Amino acid sequence: MSIDEQLMRAPAITTEKEQPDSQADESAERSGSLREQRRGGASDEYPPDNYFAAMYGARLKNRKEQAEKAKKGASWQSFKKSVSSGTSKLLVSAWRNILYTFGLSFFYVYGHLVLKNIFGDDLFAPLGSEWADKPGITKEQRDRRGAKIKTYEVMGVLIVSLVLLVAILSAFIIPALIIEVIKNPLRSGVMLLELFWSWITGE
Repeated sequence: MSIDEQLMRAPAITTEKEQPDSQADESAERSGSLREQRRGGASDEYPPDNYFAAMYGARLKNRKEQAEKAKKGASWQSFKKSVSSGTSKLLVSAWRNILYTFGLSFFYVYGHLVLKNIFGDDLFAPLGSEWADKPGITKEQRDRRGAKIKTYEVMGVLIVSLVLLVAILSAFIIPALIIEVIKNPLRSGVMLLELFWSWITGE
């Protein structure tokens, strides 16, 4: 074979050799795109690291909110306990000072009962429970201890109420009788004698 023929066939050989290389490049590109697609699908199915970081942050935020709610609930319970202790002390003081105040302090007992029906026994202890309403005592323990003397205290309220009623009526009736005697002494004297005579004879 002459040199001219070899030179003429050289480009064809080169082209034949380049074809496998181009096919290899195309195959590599296809494989690369396929891997990218698979990676994209995998990323959709399995979230990246920042997703887990976001989930962890959301959990921390949720725990923080729950802790704040628990703190607010504890503060509210502490507030109700403080108010209940204060009103119970006033109720105990009202019972102890009935004689010294001539029954006037007993009107707080009525007010306490009215407010208990309005705001509940969380702020105003039931009758009998005020004696056990102290720091460190729960509401259930307070009511359980107070139930032992509740009956006696209710009876005390009824008795004191009757005494106060008689005292109030007497405060109005006695002055009215005195005024009547001053205005009509003769008729008042006759009425008193008649009452005295009927009481003696039983007629």
